[in-house]
Amino acid sequence: MSPIEDRLEAFQRIGLAELNQRAALMTRKDNKYLLTGAQVLGFLGQVGDRFDALDIGGKTAFSYHSAYFDSDSLHCFRDHNQNRRKRLKVRYRHYEDTQQFFMEVKLKGNGGETSKLRRAITPAHFESHELPAELDQYLKSVAKDHHQRELPHRYRKTLQVRYQRTTLIAQASPERVTLDNQLHFAQGHREMALSGSLWVVEVKSPRGVSATDRVLKDLGARPASLCSKYCVGLSLTSPAQRSSRFTPTLTKIAALG
Repeated sequence: MSPIEDRLEAFQRIGLAELNQRAALMTRKDNKYLLTGAQVLGFLGQVGDRFDALDIGGKTAFSYHSAYFDSDSLHCFRDHNQNRRKRLKVRYRHYEDTQQFFMEVKLKGNGGETSKLRRAITPAHFESHELPAELDQYLKSVAKDHHQRELPHRYRKTLQVRYQRTTLIAQASPERVTLDNQLHFAQGHREMALSGSLWVVEVKSPRGVSATDRVLKDLGARPASLCSKYCVGLSLTSPAQRSSRFTPTLTKIAALG
């Protein structure tokens, strides 16, 4: 058992139903941090009396497999790089430990808030390389309803991401922290695995500033504003698409690895 796994053993546990009741946070503000294992260990030592750990079947680390979709012109990627206020990302996600499959649309609003909408899909959907007509229509209706935006594009699978996630849930406030490790990106035959010493920690809260962010600041961490898994993964596996806006994030990833 690793030191981080050993530290997590001391956390109280809750199930998925209680997580959704306490901190579903389908609309929230997020702060992401790039941390070393030592910093994660220090963070867990600081917050163990204020957070519970998600437990499913006696486990606290779960396997995620995401497949991102974009247009031929990569407008989702470009909107993020251009810091467009109203933007979206669309993905399929396989929660491997519970064998659930969802299509998820993440929408960024004018105030920096993130909303996530999702609907169940089949395993056959997950294997498809283009959005079928009914899901394409769902995506376009979501964009029109939330962003008053028409999407004339067709969407194809552009990047696959795998990682391990541990989720912490605040005991006294609607706040959630995810700790992602062992990230692996694949675009066709091009693949990139990040070092196991790198952790992506995300603090999700209603306002975007919390006591948890202050704990991370005290540990020497600063928010990584350009840390989208989709954009980072596409930059790493497709140098032709690399954006200079992501250079600081890629440099930090290389340094921590």
